Amino acid sequence: MVYAVMDYYAHHMLTPNQTTSPSSRNDILFQYVRDRLWDSFDVTGQGHRFLGYSSPHYPNGDEGVAQATGLTRGRSWITYREELPRIQDDIDAGKLSPIGLIQTDNLDIGKNHQVLAYAYEKSGQDVTLFIYDPNYGQTEVTFKFNITATDGEVHINRSHGDKRIWCLFRINGYTPKMPPNGRRITSVREAIRASLTPPYSVRAAITASNGAGSVRTWMRTL
Repeated sequence: MVYAVMDYYAHHMLTPNQTTSPSSRNDILFQYVRDRLWDSFDVTGQGHRFLGYSSPHYPNGDEGVAQATGLTRGRSWITYREELPRIQDDIDAGKLSPIGLIQTDNLDIGKNHQVLAYAYEKSGQDVTLFIYDPNYGQTEVTFKFNITATDGEVHINRSHGDKRIWCLFRINGYTPKMPPNGRRITSVREAIRASLTPPYSVRAAITASNGAGSVRTWMRTL
């Protein structure tokens, strides 16, 4: 789902108004979502990480000889030292950052998940990621964690959801595609809803758009 969301965002479109389930596999929206879900697994690239990081044998931290010598890295190092900087680079460049969540350590890969990071705050070694999670619609979701040490397990406090996050990583390989049945933003009301989570207001939308300064400037950024 995250690639589909990124496509509508990249083309400055609202998602379709359709509220009924597709009637067949020939439905264009069904085919699009299915194909983009498959693309997001990055099977020809580094999609193997969804499986590898889910293994009960994959180390959590720097506790082993292999980790200490740099031959391999644990989930904490991957999350804090390798993937978080890539996510921050996306956001600093004004991009959405697709993230894979490892929510199992026993190869039950169906428990894994994908979300989008769209903002972050960092105070010392404390980090907050602001997340769009398809499971929670327009609800603002946050991940909070401390990146000081990589010698133990990943500890992420999530505002929504009760599944433990063993590791997270930036999903690579996204290329925009034209989504079907997208709707152009035609009113200030739609622009506000596309820019914010509730409660909605023009003032909040302009503030969230990095100081656009005026309604006209803000609208041009959408």
